[in-house]
Amino acid sequence: MKKLFFCLTVLATVLLTSCGSDDDGGGQDAIVGTWELASRINIENGSQSVDDLGCEAKEPITFNTDGTFVSTDFDINNEGDCVELDKTEGTWENSGSGIYTFSGVEIEVSFSGNSLVTEFESEGIVTRTTYTKK
Repeated sequence: MKKLFFCLTVLATVLLTSCGSDDDGGGQDAIVGTWELASRINIENGSQSVDDLGCEAKEPITFNTDGTFVSTDFDINNEGDCVELDKTEGTWENSGSGIYTFSGVEIEVSFSGNSLVTEFESEGIVTRTTYTKK
């Protein structure tokens, strides 16, 4: 469940933070590259809480020019070290007008400088996740 939520958050973040100028007629899409998790804020009933990312701060997501993406999940092992747990792979497509499709799920995305921000709502809680481009 945590992995699914993380993937949806990643997709939502990517999709909610792009601007409409991504279709520049031949240049590389702004989403292409490797992004590192920078912060995650949960908003419920107007109150905000910041997640302690722990090992998740090591979880990159890479969007490739061929329309695929790979995210790497980390977790704490019995010795208390952050170790790679597994990888999640999928596809992405810039659908235009700030909308991206990630493995069949449409999400609005915008970019600001070197950051990518997504918002995802589930059960009344909005999760805003920010990534920084490596």
